[in-house]
Amino acid sequence: MYKEVRALDVDNVNIMRLNILLQQGVTAIIANTVISLITAIALYSAMPGNFIVGWAVMSVLISVMRLMLVVRLKRKLQQTVSSSSAKSYENLYASFLMVSGLIWGSLGWLFDSGNTLNQQMIIPLVIGGMSAGAVFSHLSSMRSFSAFVIPMILPVSAAIFMAGFQLESLTTLVYLFAVLLLTKTLHQRLLESLTLRHENASLVAHLTDINKSQSILLQELREKEAFLVHTFEQAGVPMIIMDEDFFILDVNNVACELFGYDKKILTQITMTDLLQPDDSFTVSAQYERLLAGDINQFTTTSRCFNKAGKTIWLQATLSSVRNETGGIEYIVVQAQDRTQQHQLHEDLKHQSSHDTLTGLPNRSSLETYLQKVVNDRPAQEHIFCFIDLDQFKVINDTCGHIAGDTLLKQVSTLIQKSLYEGDLLARFGGDEFALLMVDCSLQQAQQKLHEILQEIRQLKFSYDGYSFTMTASIGLVEINKTSSLVELIKQADSACYAAKEAGRDRLHLFSDDDSQLAQRSDEMRWVSRIQSALSQQKLVLYSQPIQAVTTTQHHTHWELLIRMVADDGSVISPGKFLPAAERYNLAAAIDMWTIEHVVTRLSLAAARGQDITGILSLIHI
Repeated sequence: MYKEVRALDVDNVNIMRLNILLQQGVTAIIANTVISLITAIALYSAMPGNFIVGWAVMSVLISVMRLMLVVRLKRKLQQTVSSSSAKSYENLYASFLMVSGLIWGSLGWLFDSGNTLNQQMIIPLVIGGMSAGAVFSHLSSMRSFSAFVIPMILPVSAAIFMAGFQLESLTTLVYLFAVLLLTKTLHQRLLESLTLRHENASLVAHLTDINKSQSILLQELREKEAFLVHTFEQAGVPMIIMDEDFFILDVNNVACELFGYDKKILTQITMTDLLQPDDSFTVSAQYERLLAGDINQFTTTSRCFNKAGKTIWLQATLSSVRNETGGIEYIVVQAQDRTQQHQLHEDLKHQSSHDTLTGLPNRSSLETYLQKVVNDRPAQEHIFCFIDLDQFKVINDTCGHIAGDTLLKQVSTLIQKSLYEGDLLARFGGDEFALLMVDCSLQQAQQKLHEILQEIRQLKFSYDGYSFTMTASIGLVEINKTSSLVELIKQADSACYAAKEAGRDRLHLFSDDDSQLAQRSDEMRWVSRIQSALSQQKLVLYSQPIQAVTTTQHHTHWELLIRMVADDGSVISPGKFLPAAERYNLAAAIDMWTIEHVVTRLSLAAARGQDITGILSLIHI
């Protein structure tokens, strides 16, 4: 009987598959368009420009047509659709995907063994990424997936073969076969899941109809019991039945495969025997509510281990089945293996908090940890410092950024080896490192930092026939109960700058009464005021005549003097802000502002008919 039901449900499953395909189609089309534009930009400088532009236009055009098709088919699916119509819609969508795949595959003819390795790798990597992404976006239609991936990979494989890379070409074909095999397997699992979903919906309606006739109740219940047993055993996800004390009553085949035990062994142990001790259901308040009847089910993520001792992350949904008196009959555990997703999440979490080059914590991670130290209002002594490599730009300019990256990794390893346990070294940006020394006195920190400076001096960095002697400048500041995150970073940066100004290759301790740091801080404030004055027109020009004392002058000469207007309207003399302007490369901007205003004034005077013949401007600032 249920074989007939499954046959009748195929039509509905096909429509469900088509709905999923169209729902994921919009995201796939947007991703296809974005990746097309990025690929065109990446290849434009190394490949024929006209071809790349034409290829990008065709790719975007077919994406727009696919989007229009998706919108049209979604409208049709809102109405009653037959199975044959659904298949024709699927074939139509697959044909558009084939055209899109051929457009991507045409990139293979740009593959040239004469290009650099980076340029050669762009096309295979993009094609491989597109085919991998298609696994998820077109999983519900094996026909659509094949129509997109095969025309995309085969031309690229052929082009790689023609370029003389036979082994690499074979690798792409193996990859194509593996992707097709994987997608077919996942597609089958999806079909099973959709069939199960539809059958469960039909089951609910069927159970409702049973109440209409007592005469067929027993027969229907027996049939349903057999069906549920079959569903339980053949489910594509691990399923476990246990009592309220966690003793396992039954498991399906997938659960046995997941844990590595046969059913006989699993039914002799408890569920807690498979859990990590700190992930037991017994400590879950949700489980207590489930037993009390406050909730019917809940979902939790727990760590388990299999027979080989490997950790498995399971997302389990626990549902209670009660008898007529309301007591617990058994608990159904439906699980999903989330080990790969968890590992991916952990990898992404690590990447978001660490520098990809050196593996050190990044700036965000350091600031989070430093803020925690500051919030704790430490009673112990802590030291925060900046370490900046001297003349790092020389290495980058001489040997390239790869050499600079190599040096940064060597220096980070060297510094880490010298630190106390518990110290935190982070890459703050560029050639600058930040170091938090925990439970460390000023004297201990200075001694350790001098050792680090000495080790950096002894580092002989060689690259591509060049040899460099390295030094570093270090600024340090003591952390106290009144310290704040922003102030500590500013103070350490100022101290590091002072070390560089004093000749580099040295330490400099921040102090509130340090005149050198106070001068720099004052100049930095003037930088902001100068920039604001330039943008808000708060610079003014004064003039005074220049009188000749020995000869008769034929023209009037004037000396122009520049001033700044403060927020309160007072006039600021140039002696206060010009030193900062010259130090921080703002003098040229002030010169341009002055010249523009003088020329503008002279032009306006000439336009009014005034005689400006022979005027000689002496710009004095």
